[in-house]
Amino acid sequence: MPAAQREYRDRLFTFIFGSEEHRDWTLSLYNAVNGSDHGDPGDVEITTIREVLYLGMHNDVSFLLADEMSLYEQQSSYNPNMPLRMLQYACSLYEKHLRGHGLNKYGKRLLALPAPRLVVFYNGRDDVPEEGELRLSDSFAGGAEADIEVRVRLVNVNPGMGEAMKRACRPLAEYSWTVERIRANAAAMSAAEAVDEAIESMPDGFVIRPYLQAHKAEVRDMLLTEYNEAEAMELFREEGRAEGASCAPWGSPPAKRWTPSGYPRQTARAISRSCRLEARRTRWDGAHPFLGLASGPGCLVTPLRSRGEA
Repeated sequence: MPAAQREYRDRLFTFIFGSEEHRDWTLSLYNAVNGSDHGDPGDVEITTIREVLYLGMHNDVSFLLADEMSLYEQQSSYNPNMPLRMLQYACSLYEKHLRGHGLNKYGKRLLALPAPRLVVFYNGRDDVPEEGELRLSDSFAGGAEADIEVRVRLVNVNPGMGEAMKRACRPLAEYSWTVERIRANAAAMSAAEAVDEAIESMPDGFVIRPYLQAHKAEVRDMLLTEYNEAEAMELFREEGRAEGASCAPWGSPPAKRWTPSGYPRQTARAISRSCRLEARRTRWDGAHPFLGLASGPGCLVTPLRSRGEA
């Protein structure tokens, strides 16, 4: 779909790994995440949510492969609410799956469903583990036991982190390089100059280079939108600091997590409008691939556990 017709503007991560044109890159990322060796990109069915039917809900990348439903999100600030968001995405995707396959969830026959695999790729500036796990149960009042649990794998892909995964997936390594290049450029250049220089200086051997160069205007537009979003987020964050919001270091007890600042929603929207951002692209829970801005409640990641561990 032409960029001018999109209600939802992709992030660079989605543009690279959620593209029908390059399902081989999606497959490469899947193999890197799971330590697998699936070889046919044609087996990848992109299912990323973008339809108006889902009330403006959009996820970064989701796809079906090998009886699994993979949901991948890129985050540049730690967001402890990703299990909740991933649960919402998964529910929407399951509804889409049922309709698409004519399945009746009210029938007597047990339905075979793809198993969800939930991953967040983190590339912000906060000090987070190389790998960790977010759990929905961390949100339950008083640590109460519940009948629903959602576990999200967190993978840090900053320089020096997640190197094995980057070696296994060249597009991921090149994406990480691009983000870092723009960050470095931004210290001495305007946003437009930082983005342009990163695109132009991309090494010839990068597999993503021809694709990004072929869509340079669209890539530049999406990156500048993300950069301007970061400026709005910084304004929001500074106001939050003024009202006493603070974030404890990793591993702090729950009592020292982020506390809500009570910041008015309409003020957040005003900040967004002042930067001429699209309201549907703004993530007030914190998500920007360049500056690593954060907001919102919570500041804990639990050590990574094996899938079979309770």
